Formats: sequence, C-alpha cells, structure tokens
Amino acid sequence: MSISTGTGDKGTTNLYSGERVKKYSLRLEAYGTVDEYGSYLGAARSIAQNTRTKKLIIYIQSTLFPLCTELATNPEKRNAIKKLIGTEEIKRVEEWIKEIGRAHV
Repeated sequence: MSISTGTGDKGTTNLYSGERVKKYSLRLEAYGTVDEYGSYLGAARSIAQNTRTKKLIIYIQSTLFPLCTELATNPEKRNAIKKLIGTEEIKRVEEWIKEIGRAHV
C-alpha cells in the first residue's frame, strides 16, 4: 500500500468536496484545529473517572467529526453532507462543556 497519491504536492490539498486549496488555507487550519481538539478530548476521556463526563466527551467528539466535514466542504456543496451541525448541537455541547468545567473546579 502506497502512502503517496501520485499527484505531487504543489502546495495544495483536496477538500472533502473535491476542490483543491492551498495548504496554508484558513479552512485547513480550522478543521485541523477541530481535529486536534478531538484528540485532546480523547486524552481527557482516558483519564476521566466520572462515567457521565466520559459519555459527554464521547458525544462532543462525535459532534466534531461532522463539523470537520462541514469545514472541509465548500458552502455550495454542503447539500451533499449527510449530517450538518445545527444550533441545537452547538448549544448542547456548550452547556456540557460548562457542566464538565464546574464539576472539576
């Protein structure tokens, strides 16, 4: 199995929606940062002792995946995404982040 795409680097990469963008694009920075947060949450979950906290972290992580997909898709192609993040999910995650923070102060 090759780890090379065979297309050459040329300083660009593919978005989820197929378009090529420069590797220094803010879009890539955004979904890369969200992906890193998912990793940090995984580390936090591995040491969390409270079952509810672990469940909340799992939900937050699962919400980050579709968020990355949205960030990696040009707006005019968003209709191809199966699950979009809505204000309800955002509010729920924000409330849980506050809850987790209060529990560990």
